[in-house]
Amino acid sequence: MSERTIIGVCFCGTGEEYQDKICNALIEYAAELGNVKLIFYTSFLNNPENQSYSAGELSVFNLIDYSKLDGMIILGMTVKDSSVTEKIIASCKKNNVKVVCYDYETQNCSYVSHDSFKTVYELTSHLIEKHGCTKINFMGGGKRDILSLIRENAYMKALSDHDLPANKRRVGEGFWWTHTAETVCGKWVDDGLEFDAVVCANDLMAVSVIKALNEKGLRVPEDVKVVGIDNLREGAYYDPALTTADFCHSEGVRKAMDIVLGKKREDKYQFDLKILYRASCGCGCGEELDANAFHREMYDKLDQANADNEELYSLISRMIEQPEAEQSFACLNLYLQQLWTSKIWVCINTDLIERNAEVTEDLDAIRKLPKHYSKYVEVIAAKDGGAGDKGKVIKSCDLCPDIDKCFDEYTAVMVFPLHINDNILGYVVKEHGANFIMNKWYSLAMNLSTALLSVKQTNDVRIANKRLEEMYIRDSMTNIFNRRGFFQSLKRYMMTAKNKNMTVISIDLDGLKNINDSYGHIEGDNAIIVTAGAMIKAAGEDFICARFGGDEFIAAGPYAEDDDFEERFTKLLDKYNENSHKPYNISASVGYVIKECQSFKDFDGLIRLADEKMYRKKMSAGSGLCRERPRTDI
Repeated sequence: MSERTIIGVCFCGTGEEYQDKICNALIEYAAELGNVKLIFYTSFLNNPENQSYSAGELSVFNLIDYSKLDGMIILGMTVKDSSVTEKIIASCKKNNVKVVCYDYETQNCSYVSHDSFKTVYELTSHLIEKHGCTKINFMGGGKRDILSLIRENAYMKALSDHDLPANKRRVGEGFWWTHTAETVCGKWVDDGLEFDAVVCANDLMAVSVIKALNEKGLRVPEDVKVVGIDNLREGAYYDPALTTADFCHSEGVRKAMDIVLGKKREDKYQFDLKILYRASCGCGCGEELDANAFHREMYDKLDQANADNEELYSLISRMIEQPEAEQSFACLNLYLQQLWTSKIWVCINTDLIERNAEVTEDLDAIRKLPKHYSKYVEVIAAKDGGAGDKGKVIKSCDLCPDIDKCFDEYTAVMVFPLHINDNILGYVVKEHGANFIMNKWYSLAMNLSTALLSVKQTNDVRIANKRLEEMYIRDSMTNIFNRRGFFQSLKRYMMTAKNKNMTVISIDLDGLKNINDSYGHIEGDNAIIVTAGAMIKAAGEDFICARFGGDEFIAAGPYAEDDDFEERFTKLLDKYNENSHKPYNISASVGYVIKECQSFKDFDGLIRLADEKMYRKKMSAGSGLCRERPRTDI
């Protein structure tokens, strides 16, 4: 094993008690080992009913750089899409990364699991044998959820083994959540379905079932007995205290970590859950718990969450109202310095915020949102990440500017995505310690994603307006000023110019009609573009250059005694003709005047004088036709 071992941990549902218990146990064991560091790749929600949103959440797993990992632990039960879990397993195998699934049984790698089938079977049997229940309902997590089906099958087997009929009407889908479980339970009662017990696939739904029964005038456990599974802390303080089963996370996590580290053989390991019989099934456990202390703790957390949200909403408002993206990022950077986390980086796709205001006809391109992480990301805000981290562009697979330095101080970092549905904006990386409440980070992810979308839209409108303005004053073919842009720029120049001696140059492309007629309009356009380029280069940056019409060009700027525009211009065209291999030569007639100009109004007269000189040259040289190249094959 190398001096430092990096283990990735993939899961969904950051902040939920089940996940936090496992992650805390992982951090504690890694800290105990000393040389093991963890990268948590995580999302907050994983709702299979909203595929677009889930795609955005699950995108965090696309940030995994398997070449930098020594091992991987996947909390497979939390990832509702099994194909995602199997894809991560396959990638680990391909890159020779040892992988273990936790509470997810698969044939493709080692796993450490808890026997929830046995536990639900025992809980259902307990209701039948101990309490004489015969009409037992089941509240599941959904027909397409593997874990829910395992627990439902255990419930069904217990009924069958005790010669009780299985009735599909008694199986409800609570989708692991509060509102849906309450709704389903309320419908059972309203539909007149008689039942004397409910077995729930998790504690969250069990507490919701008790609430729904109480609202319908039914008592627990006197009228209906309720049991859950996973031992949420809230269940122990509920009235009545919830009968449930506890996971052996401390032992399970150590087993999983040891497999990855090579301390235990790769195999299938299973732990029993510990059933805690309490008042909700009619047993009682004799626990003396201070419910008031628990409630006070919850109220304190709620107050803190409200205060945190007020600060966060204030930040989002400030970010949204800024006229430019950089100012919004500065607001975010200031906010991060006040957070209690020690290190945090906010990174966005480099193509998210368009900073190029050049003229383009593709205005739709700036409104597009990316569907994946870009190869490089920009650090738009950072705390304690080292001088100059803000504004750095790094590879997205590196996660943050110096993760090794972060691991010198901390055992774990956490990565979570920033997205709007399946539109990927970026991600956040932070140092992560055990027992930290995650609701604040969930709020940050949700609100920051919304703010970044607004910042992008504001920036896009600004860029679009700039580009539309440029298109209004520029010639679309040559990208130099048109007549309108020329006079606008000239007017601004005259307001500040100290040198009133001006040079005005009139240029007319020779034989444009003949080029179009003989060689096509593409070649005619080429001649126009070449002439414009030669004019800009010959005139220099102090001159204002414009295309006034099809073959007419104007340039104006300060007079210089050693200036010889026409010579430079002609040489540029001659050089192009020499190297172009076109069947025609490009030439142009030039006329210019040098005269003191006291006001913007004098320019019309100067342009007329330059035009007159140009046309006299054209007529005297007979330059109305393009000059074909002499044939060399005769």
